[in-house]
Amino acid sequence: MIKLSDTTWFWIRLAKIALVSYWLFLFVATHLPSDRLPRQVPNADKFMHFAAYAVLSFLLAVVVTWKFPARMRTYGAIFAVTATYAAVDELLQIPVPGRFGDVWDFTADMLGSLTGLAIFHVLTLLTGWRRLKTCQP
Repeated sequence: MIKLSDTTWFWIRLAKIALVSYWLFLFVATHLPSDRLPRQVPNADKFMHFAAYAVLSFLLAVVVTWKFPARMRTYGAIFAVTATYAAVDELLQIPVPGRFGDVWDFTADMLGSLTGLAIFHVLTLLTGWRRLKTCQP
């Protein structure tokens, strides 16, 4: 087994904290009543959904690939997690005043998730990112 440096463990922990913090922020932001949200350009929310899930899937890929290889099976699992979360998130918005579940929001979520994974994959190819041999501190 390869012993990881303290610096590597710092980045692993930081990536996990970033993922959890972002996911909590995303959950809270998508469950605020619409009267608490700033006025926006019509359909700009689709871009916001797209961008939010691109970041979410990218962060998930960073965290997951510390332990598992960056390959199609791993990407498929990450996509399944984000798709499930997006569907549940849309359904949980229904009882929130001024919010509703929308199939187009879900579509934007999925396109964003695929884009985040594609960006991560391209970066792994360009930087030579590989799975670590161990995740033991």
